[in-house]
Amino acid sequence: MRKNILFGLIILSFVLAGCKQDAKEEKEASTEVTKELSGGQEEVTETATERLSDMEGVWTDYAEYLDSISGATMDIQKQIEVFAQNRDKWATDIDFADEQYKFTLADLDMDGQVELLVSNTGGTGFFTSTSFYNVDKNGKLKELNTTFSGYESEPDLMDQVSDESDVTVYSNIINGKGYYNYIVYDFMKESPTSYVYRVSSLAIVDDVVTETKLAIEYETYEDPDYEATISYEDYNGTELTEDEYRTYAARYYEAQQASEHRAHFKWIDVSDIVDVSDSEAAQILMESYDAYSFH
Repeated sequence: MRKNILFGLIILSFVLAGCKQDAKEEKEASTEVTKELSGGQEEVTETATERLSDMEGVWTDYAEYLDSISGATMDIQKQIEVFAQNRDKWATDIDFADEQYKFTLADLDMDGQVELLVSNTGGTGFFTSTSFYNVDKNGKLKELNTTFSGYESEPDLMDQVSDESDVTVYSNIINGKGYYNYIVYDFMKESPTSYVYRVSSLAIVDDVVTETKLAIEYETYEDPDYEATISYEDYNGTELTEDEYRTYAARYYEAQQASEHRAHFKWIDVSDIVDVSDSEAAQILMESYDAYSFH
């Protein structure tokens, strides 16, 4: 019995000694940290920054991994192949406004998903219609919704003479999200003596092609001498001078502190891609995408 008590006291003494040693080490460590914080903040900050940098690298790798398994970053070639394999859904016959019927490819909102634009224009009123497609995260062809009205002419995206077109773009950040606003124009013949020119912008907002109408020019020829009567206004009905109309888009986006860019597109006749193999179609589509530039 006494032996057991003696043994217990010995064990207790070792435990207490260990606690004192731990407390001493913690106190010394605390003192050392205090010294470092008071006399070496730059070293501590540098170490913390290095660790954060390491963590950012790990997070970036992890985010890219998640994107890869979710299909969010399907490479360009695979997206092109999906467009090629689904030509029956977008390279279809049209019955009107077919004087120009072309397509082009671009990454309009810089998110890694390629947009396919299929546009046709023609008729006595110079009517234009455009459909927009991309490839969703499941690898399926998806037609994007638009804010266009089915009863109005849409912006003329194609050049009337050349297969190449250049567009001014204004990029800005709203609530932490980047937007790319493409300045586009529309010419409409309302009657033999009345013409309308519109300027607006297009941007992809939450997978919807959104038009922002900016300003409009009215031109009529009802004078006996067939002289033009021209007026300008914005879409709030405010009268504009010719110079204010011409510079409206620039002033509108500069007021939002937007940055100006230029985008280049190559348009190809839809007929060129109909009666070819999928691999040939993919090559033609890639030709258009390779010609696209943004700077």
